[in-house]
Amino acid sequence: METTRRSFIQSASAAGAALFAAGTSPADEPAPQPLARSGNPVEHDARAPFVTELFLDNEMLDSTPGVTRRLHPAKKHLLNPVVRCERWCDGNYMEPYTTLYDEEEKLFKMWARAGSDVKNGFVGGNAAYMLYFTSTDGIHWDRPDLGVLEVDGRRDHNIVFVSDLVTKSPTSRAYGPDTFVIPTTPMTPQGKKAFFWSVNKHPRPRDASETYVASAIVQDHRRGAHIVTSPDGIHWSCAATPFWQTPHDVSSMGDDCLMHLYFDSMKDKWVLYRRIVPEFSERMIANDSDRNRPGVDRYNRAYAYADSVDLKEWKNHQFTLAMDPDDPADTELYQFGCHQFGRNYVGYMSIYYLRHPQPIDIHLATSRGLGTARLLRLHGNGLLATAADRRRQHDLHLLRGAQLSARR
Repeated sequence: METTRRSFIQSASAAGAALFAAGTSPADEPAPQPLARSGNPVEHDARAPFVTELFLDNEMLDSTPGVTRRLHPAKKHLLNPVVRCERWCDGNYMEPYTTLYDEEEKLFKMWARAGSDVKNGFVGGNAAYMLYFTSTDGIHWDRPDLGVLEVDGRRDHNIVFVSDLVTKSPTSRAYGPDTFVIPTTPMTPQGKKAFFWSVNKHPRPRDASETYVASAIVQDHRRGAHIVTSPDGIHWSCAATPFWQTPHDVSSMGDDCLMHLYFDSMKDKWVLYRRIVPEFSERMIANDSDRNRPGVDRYNRAYAYADSVDLKEWKNHQFTLAMDPDDPADTELYQFGCHQFGRNYVGYMSIYYLRHPQPIDIHLATSRGLGTARLLRLHGNGLLATAADRRRQHDLHLLRGAQLSARR
């Protein structure tokens, strides 16, 4: 859809500011038709005849005299923490890797990584695993005793994913190549570690097993990034082979692939952003020569991009996000999540500092999705500043949404 900035504003004004903010138009009135640069009506995209515009950049604005874009930082909810480590299966830290609202069940669902960094805190030999929570309001959370796995000889827990599932419960479909690189040196992490990110409800599942899809790593197997699936968000299966291995994944240093997976409705593809260590190699995909690759002095963590139509064959592997010369020399990208809002991509990235004490601050990024959705940093925009101590968060906290506004 080609639209000039001025015609976009004219169209939006005709629809009404309130309807534009909601991203919808009334059922009995057709959405206003934007004009192309030629002045002729533009044919609508059938999937998005009228979309929300967040104005995170100046793409749709002719001029902004006397206007300043202001970021309103997120605020922690007064009832925090909303979930505490208090049961035998909770470990001594929690990290909420995915929270979503299930429209069909009218229920918030959360999958959180839990575990311990010290051996005496392991649960059944597991240093990291996934817990499942539900809530009707997003504030008060239930921990159902699911009993789907036996952990440490017990089933009175809400654990849904552990390392042993890689071999005991493989997916019914193949996700990834038939062969992969097997590291020369066995991985010896702090106990067994398995966790997944970015749980999605598949928009077009090929069978019931694909109702939920996520991306995972299983560090003690040291194979790289895997696809995990579930029919209900509770019973999970892990692909027997990884769909993406980087040189770092199979080197003597092991996995370092925090990820974010989602279905891009504009591209009609699955999109993955994953953490990489470019100092190892400029190649995106590992081969046998990487098995004994030595370590490096500095990780300089960055993010790469790939996409797929079927979750099995992944293409367009490219670097997409890294710190630049304007950033402090001791910073790296630690985690990154991306979401679609209309035709905008909005990302939240945590910035890791090498200094002591070590804070991790959350920053905002935005993109128009051109090419491989290379992200445009909004510099110096701390969306959420954490405490100076970088130790794991022992409990789960709720954030109220951040906002952007324009002021004269």
